[in-house]
Amino acid sequence: RPVSPAGFRALLLPALEKWLERFFRGGVAAICPAWTEWSGMAGARVRVTAGGRTVEGTARGIAADGSLDVIDDRGHHVSVVAGDVIVLNRDRRGER
Repeated sequence: RPVSPAGFRALLLPALEKWLERFFRGGVAAICPAWTEWSGMAGARVRVTAGGRTVEGTARGIAADGSLDVIDDRGHHVSVVAGDVIVLNRDRRGER
């Protein structure tokens, strides 16, 4: 059904306000667990391209600093602050 801009704002702003209040009280760490759960990224195989480098691995979730926490295929921790993330396999949770 069509929604007017005013109707959209009326629905969006209260939800946004809830997250902003949590953020202002506790920083990124206060919202990370819920956002990680909502995103469905934890355990997904991903390909990340950033700064001319491509890495594949398993997403662990959103870190306390807001970055995407990934363990690459060599077992190294990769913190993704900006870049392109492609979900390769969300169903098998990190298995090839």
